[in-house]
Amino acid sequence: MISGIQGTLVRLGASSAFVLAGGLEYEVYVPLSVYDALEKQGSGSDVHLFVHHHFSQEDQKLFGFADASEREVFRELIRLQGMGPALALSVLSHYDGPRLLSSCESGDVQGLTQIPRVGKKTAERLIFEITSRKERFRKLLAGQRKGPAPETEQDLAREALLQLGYREAAIAEAFKKLDAKPRTASEWITSSLRVL
Repeated sequence: MISGIQGTLVRLGASSAFVLAGGLEYEVYVPLSVYDALEKQGSGSDVHLFVHHHFSQEDQKLFGFADASEREVFRELIRLQGMGPALALSVLSHYDGPRLLSSCESGDVQGLTQIPRVGKKTAERLIFEITSRKERFRKLLAGQRKGPAPETEQDLAREALLQLGYREAAIAEAFKKLDAKPRTASEWITSSLRVL
């Protein structure tokens, strides 16, 4: 599980950055704010991104952010009903965390529909979902999680299983049923899938 990347910026794609790290070139999808900052730095510059490693049944993708707080807001967004990572990245490309929370609290449907791929129904759902979790978002935006979030191998595996569509309670129950405790996130995932 990848939670951060530090290396050399090779080039920029349409909505992603290609970073060379440890002899491997990674494609990392980034919001516009990060994209613009990387563009100013230019190819060959040293970069560090906080990464969300997203698993789906079709593929894996990396999403990169300037700080841990921004990454955590992204993770909160993709937990919302109907909010996939591509849409969450689009939202964060046009609204930073504080502005997004403020717009949702004020019920600014019209403003939110200016975000690509966000129609009226999606905007209304976003407002409902975020305002119902506003204390959680405020905590993240208050900068209470500076630097990389503490993550164990079990935490990383839980995040991956949540992304695959399993419920938190089912995952917790599966973890309890494992006889031998796995050592790596990959082992946690493989063992838990047998139970789930």
